Amino acid sequence: MSNLAPITLADPGIDNLLLQEDAFMAVFLCEKCGEKVDTRCKPKKCPSCSETGTMCKVEAPGKPPKKGK
Repeated sequence: MSNLAPITLADPGIDNLLLQEDAFMAVFLCEKCGEKVDTRCKPKKCPSCSETGTMCKVEAPGKPPKKGK
């Protein structure tokens, strides 16, 4: 039996954990069929049309573009 208490939504650091998880998500778009996928890693094939090598990363809506120097 473990001495660790389970994490609940009432725990004080849970909001930071949820925000950090969203920070690593990206939007990928299939160049062939237009399917959009929200995921952390680039998919090898499109989940809709099953074509390989067609998923391209796009900017997530609502995110400001990165500023260059």
